[in-house]
Parts: sequence; structure tokens; C-alpha cells
Amino acid sequence: MSPRPRHIARRTLRRAVRAPVRRHIRKVRRRMWRRTRRLLFGSYALILLGGSYSVIKIRQQEVDMIEEETHKNVEDLTESEIKEAMRRLSIQKLELTTEDEAKIKNFDENSDSVKFCSYCGAKVNLKANFCKDCGHKI
Repeated sequence: MSPRPRHIARRTLRRAVRAPVRRHIRKVRRRMWRRTRRLLFGSYALILLGGSYSVIKIRQQEVDMIEEETHKNVEDLTESEIKEAMRRLSIQKLELTTEDEAKIKNFDENSDSVKFCSYCGAKVNLKANFCKDCGHKI
């Protein structure tokens, strides 16, 4: 049996290297898509759960309780972690009003002007060419 031609060996190597890189990029994009956001309005907070169209309205003191119990910011928690913490702490979510829905709609419209780094997920200035946190080119 004759040895494989060199260009086939190189192509196989490139494909083997590309697969983990693509997997990592997909993982980062999924993580960014699932990013949770918190909007504060006076004595209560709206928690926009990333990756779904769910919104949780709770009091600011309850947000602080969740953060104290989990030792993480609410923005860094997943939907299941937030719901589990609410269950453990016996926190009931509040009903959304039409004002809340209008605020969420305005936030969604304005979020098009917000840009995130595809490598680390940090907020980036729209005109920036490099991420201020990780230094990657955007």
C-alpha cells in the first residue's frame, strides 16, 4: 500500500483542528444568546431570561437574597439556577403590568445598539474594533 499524498494529510489535519474551534465558537454564541439581563425599576427588578422569552418580576430585596445565596450576580445565573433559588427561598414572582411589557419592548428595541464580544461576552462600544476585556478583534 502506498503512503497517503501530502496534501491529503494536510487537509485531514486542518479538518481535525477546525472541528474543536468551531465547537468552541458555537458554545460561546450559545452562552451569549442565553445571557440573562436585569432591569431595575424602583423597588422591583425584571429579569429577562436569555434563550427564552421568559421574564421574572421580583422585588429588589429578593434579587439581593438570590445573589447572596448563590454568591453570583443574577446576570450570571441560568434560568434553572434562578428558578431553583426562588424555590429554595420561597420567592413568588410578581405579575407583569402593561407598563412592564412596554419597558421590555423598549429595551429590546434599544438592545440592537448594544454589541457584545463574541469571545468573552463583554459589552463593547459600537465603534470599538477590539474588546476592552479580552483584547480580541471584533
